[in-house]
Amino acid sequence: MDSLQNYKSQFAVALQPFLEMLREQRTQMRLQEWSIQVEIVRLSISRSPEQYLGQDIPSREATLIVVSEIFEEFLSEHSQRSGQGVVK
Repeated sequence: MDSLQNYKSQFAVALQPFLEMLREQRTQMRLQEWSIQVEIVRLSISRSPEQYLGQDIPSREATLIVVSEIFEEFLSEHSQRSGQGVVK
């Protein structure tokens, strides 16, 4: 489990540019469109994790778990902000 936390930190850094792009897109899209865009990015990363995360990754299953956790936290953060006028 500690190993997955290390990967989570590593992956969060690698995925930061993509998450920043999605944050910016959120200000320009309806919630439903934006949610679809987030899912497209998550699926793309899940299908080719080496392209986004490098070669130092755990098993495919573990990688998918970590990527899913990062995206769940990202979506949770934005759903909390939706009540603050950020979401259209």
